[in-house]
Formats: sequence, structure tokens, C-alpha cells
Amino acid sequence: MKENNIDNNILRLSARFQRVFYEKIYPQINVGRLEIMRYSFLVMTLLAWGVYICLCVLFYGSEPFYVFSFVGLGIVFSLYSYLARFYKTEVKKKYYQSIVNIMGLEWANKSQKELDSYIPEINKCKLFMHASHIQEDDIIYGTFQGVNLKISDARIIDEGYETKNSSEKHTPTTIFKGIIVYFDSNKKIESTTLIKPRIDSTKFLSVLSNGWIYLMLLFWTLFGGFLFFASIAVAIIDKKLPHLGLMMFGLSFFLGFGYWFVSSVILRERNHLKGLQKVNLEDVNFSKKYNAYSYNQVEGRYLLTTAFIERFTYLAWAFKNNSLRCSFVGDKIIIAIPSLKDSFEIGNLFVPLSSPKAVRSFFNQIASILYMVDYFKLDEKTNL
Repeated sequence: MKENNIDNNILRLSARFQRVFYEKIYPQINVGRLEIMRYSFLVMTLLAWGVYICLCVLFYGSEPFYVFSFVGLGIVFSLYSYLARFYKTEVKKKYYQSIVNIMGLEWANKSQKELDSYIPEINKCKLFMHASHIQEDDIIYGTFQGVNLKISDARIIDEGYETKNSSEKHTPTTIFKGIIVYFDSNKKIESTTLIKPRIDSTKFLSVLSNGWIYLMLLFWTLFGGFLFFASIAVAIIDKKLPHLGLMMFGLSFFLGFGYWFVSSVILRERNHLKGLQKVNLEDVNFSKKYNAYSYNQVEGRYLLTTAFIERFTYLAWAFKNNSLRCSFVGDKIIIAIPSLKDSFEIGNLFVPLSSPKAVRSFFNQIASILYMVDYFKLDEKTNL
């Protein structure tokens, strides 16, 4: 792969955006006011930490210490979270529209009601298990080189299994957090074709966000197995018949909670991919990192060309993330880039808006996504 050539093209596109930013947008930004706000919030956070530490030392060894240490810690983190969110909202509300306009695009936030209209589309793309809600922030949308697109920082939530019996639904779980990119395709795609990483980081995110349930299931599975095998071992040592009630009690726990655990973590993913055929690709190195699936093998191979794989691999390299996934479905091409941190941020409490590194990183991220349009050639209405 000619990474250097692709990288240079993206950097040139990014540099063009940065030049316009510094010439037309930056002079309009009230940097002094933002810096005063940023430093004030940092001082408030540091003072809160200082008061918390002093009170912990003062009350150490007394009865209120343990309660105060947890409650106070929560108050300090809540204060920091509120101030950081307020600062980011202030920057976005005043300047992000103008910044995104540099690329000929728009910026917005949408209400939950509007966002839930995307749920059928998200479920159809097969990149995630059943999605119930989607929360999006920093939505960049519009037309670039004749192609309609949307880029968003998103969180997808699953409320539980798709069952008619609502009592079987599980606790809401975050199944994806990161960037989702939608490209309009000028060619109708008949069958869903997708690429998913062999090691899926979103599975670990799902387990972590709902970890207490999985730990509980695993605990009772192991507990049941222990009772079952321990009752047999004791019977063998004592040369007596095993305690039938204890053995059956342990076996029922082992099988029941064990099946629940396996079903939640493993079987559900298999059911999610039911009906899809695995597409064998010629690129051996790519196949070591990703699996490709399609309802139609012929169309799957037609879409997943060597040129596409080369560009997709570069995108993963540019984001330093091998957990990317992509879906060709209907009239859309959807790319999902998992990330636990907020994307598309020029500044925050610890990084000033004037930071060249932050500005460069922001535009490099956008440019690396927009450069995908050049590969797809969708504005020329080709057949991908």
C-alpha cells in the first residue's frame, strides 16, 4: 500500500482547511475570553481537589471520614465534569458551525427523537447487535464533492434481546461508542456486505458497561459447578453415595446460569450474523485482522476489491485503530470507528483552542474521512 502518497494527499487536504481556518475563522474567535474561562475552571477544579484533600486529612480516622471520602470524591468529579462540559459546549455553540463551513459542511446536535429514526438503518447494516437508541454529538453533515455524507460522534445502546416478552429484556448496554460515517451510494446495493474486526473491541465495551451482570452470572455458574463436583468428590473420598439434592442443586445452577452467560456473551453474536456467508478475500494480511460477510458472495467480492481494502486499511492506520468496521447496505456505505474518547474536539479544559496540535489533529481526522470520497468516486456515479 502506498501509504506515503495517501498520507500526503490527506495532509494537503487538511492543510488547506487549516489555512482557511487561520485566515478567516481564528481572527473572529475571542481567544482571550475563552482562556480566562478555561483557567478559571481549572483553578476551581484544583481548589475543589485541595479542599477535598484537606478535609480528608482533617477527618481521617473519624467515623464521618469513610462517608465523606466517597461523597466528596463524587462531588469533585461531578464539578469537573460539569465545568468541562460547559466549556466544550460554549466553544461548539459559538464557533463549530463556522469551522465546519470551511469544508462546505454543516454542524449540529439533534434531539433523541430525531436520532431514533436512524435505528432501522443501524440495525439493517448488521455492524452491531440490536440497537434500541442512538445518541449522537458533534454531527457534521452535508455534501462533499457531490456526495451526501454524515459524520457523528455516537453512542449506540441496546436495551436487550429482541423478544416479544418484555420481561426477558436485559439492562440497557452501550454496544458502541465512537465515530459513525454515512456515505450515500449512487448505486443500489442489493445485499448487505460487511467487514468486522476479528477481535471486536465493542464486545469488551459491552461487557465492561454491563460487567456486574456478567460477573454475577459467572459467579453463580462457578458456584454451581463447585457444588456439583465437590459433592461427587466428597462421596468418592468417603466411599458413599453423593448427596443427590446438593448435586442436583449445583448442576441446575451450573447449567442454568452457564447457558445464560454463554448466550449473553457468545450465542447472541452468532444469531446476529445468522444467514450471512463468510467472504474469503485474497488479501491474507487483511484477513488476519478482519472478517468479511455477505448475503451474496458474488456481490460481496465485487464490492470488497483490492483497492477498497487498501483504502480501508489506511483509514485504520490513520486512526491507529484496527477495530474499524464497514457495511454496504441499501443506498448507504457505513463506516464505524470505535473510540472511548470524544472526537472532533479542537480544545478542552487542558488544551487551548489556539493549540496548533489540536487544530491539526481536528482537521486531519476530518480529512482522512473525506478522502474516502475520492476512492469511492461516488460523485462520478461509478459502480464502486
